[in-house]
Amino acid sequence: LVAYLGSRILVNSSFGYALVAIREDAERTTMLGYNVKRVKLAVFTLSGALAGLSGVLYATWGNYMDPSVFTIVFATIPIVWVTLGGRESLLGGIVGTIIIERLRLWFSVNASEFAIVFVGVILMTTVLLVPRGILPGIRDGYVFFSKHGIREGIERGRVTIQTRLQARLQSVGIGGSETETPPSSEAVRE
Repeated sequence: LVAYLGSRILVNSSFGYALVAIREDAERTTMLGYNVKRVKLAVFTLSGALAGLSGVLYATWGNYMDPSVFTIVFATIPIVWVTLGGRESLLGGIVGTIIIERLRLWFSVNASEFAIVFVGVILMTTVLLVPRGILPGIRDGYVFFSKHGIREGIERGRVTIQTRLQARLQSVGIGGSETETPPSSEAVRE
């Protein structure tokens, strides 16, 4: 909670605005008079300190560190948290963490052999259907539905999902041609 609030304050400060400017165009930020190397060094130092603090807290919480903590699963699970929640906001990482960890806990109790597979399926589904994450997807959906109404939004969402899935399937060589739609029930009766 303290790290979230500190990050929130940092992002909304003038230093945070410099970070956004560097992310968008580092050369232009240099021309505006910011020392890009110094800002990047400060961010690297702060992120290293935050990572070190989280390691210390994890070690004191668990009272023991074993080699299983350094597996590929533990290294990649934070990426899944942020991808699911949305990397555009600080709250997205927290939401993604809560969702994934609750699901991992449920799966480890009820179907332990499928827990990590399920996390992979969630990651693939998120990347395919909501590439920016859940929170930006909810925000975009709210904005769209408030402008256009529910019916048009649902139809557009259905078409978007179908288009994305067809493009992904065709990119891997599945479903190369359009299939004919089955006749409607009215045409069958005649």
